[in-house]
Amino acid sequence: MNTNQFIYCSSLQINENLVKCLKERQNKIEDISNENNSINSFLYNSAWKMIQNKGFIIDMQFGIFTQIKLNLNKAVEEMKDLENIIQFLINRSNSESVFTQFIKTYNSQKRN
Repeated sequence: MNTNQFIYCSSLQINENLVKCLKERQNKIEDISNENNSINSFLYNSAWKMIQNKGFIIDMQFGIFTQIKLNLNKAVEEMKDLENIIQFLINRSNSESVFTQFIKTYNSQKRN
């Protein structure tokens, strides 16, 4: 991936269910307890770190990020299958299409 391209990413509020799901999927979590500045680093793979800052996770891959300003807090709370959120984060791309599909999936589940 060209580091000159923006990474489209989300800001998801952390809750207990999401943290539990992430812990179950990933055996290694770094700096999990730093309550002074509320920053936790989750290591997902060798190329990707997620920084949890004051209860939010932001994709910081390659140090370049674009935060799409949509409120996904309810997606974390209401989505029946947290796997959808995890897959979105893992399969992030430099295209908005993955993010758009995630929103469509969430909205369709919300209506049902």
